[in-house]
Amino acid sequence: MKKVLSVLLALCLLVGAAPMFALAADDDFVIEDGVLVEYNGPGGDVVIPNGVKSIGVETFWGNKDIISVTLPKSMESSGIFRGCENLEKIALHDSLKRLDYYAFTGCFSLKEIVIPESVTEIGWDVFENCKKLKTIVIPKNVKVINPTTFAGCSGLTAIYLPAGLEKISYGATSGCTSLKDVCSATRFLRKADRINEKK
Repeated sequence: MKKVLSVLLALCLLVGAAPMFALAADDDFVIEDGVLVEYNGPGGDVVIPNGVKSIGVETFWGNKDIISVTLPKSMESSGIFRGCENLEKIALHDSLKRLDYYAFTGCFSLKEIVIPESVTEIGWDVFENCKKLKTIVIPKNVKVINPTTFAGCSGLTAIYLPAGLEKISYGATSGCTSLKDVCSATRFLRKADRINEKK
């Protein structure tokens, strides 16, 4: 009888502890009204929980432990990962509408990013000093490349621009010393480069 009671007690303890284990991963994220305001996780490969609509400006700013990030379908903007020096890859969902200002500024290790066709707006300084970024394709509905979007991307060799692009702003490609291949809307890029050379 004592053995039976011991087994039952052990089972009750295990069942009672189960929710604690299930909530452990959730403790990595502090979410308030759909806004991810704090990240307490160990870094590495970070998967933002579904239901998060936006990310606080300083939530990931300067986090050197993050290697990759996956954004959920619930987010319409990229969030800001400025200064995440070891971030190599970010997966953007096809529901995304815009890349926020300074989204990946100073992400020195960012090697690749696929911008969904749903994106219509790319903010200022988005890829500034992403030195390992090699190529990038701008979605068809983006009309303007803002100032210093690619400034300091010394490893960038190719930018693929949409036919409907209307403007590449002053300084957008400043410091892109390896840039060789530009497809479509080249007259705008050449004009921007001439301005940068005079700077």
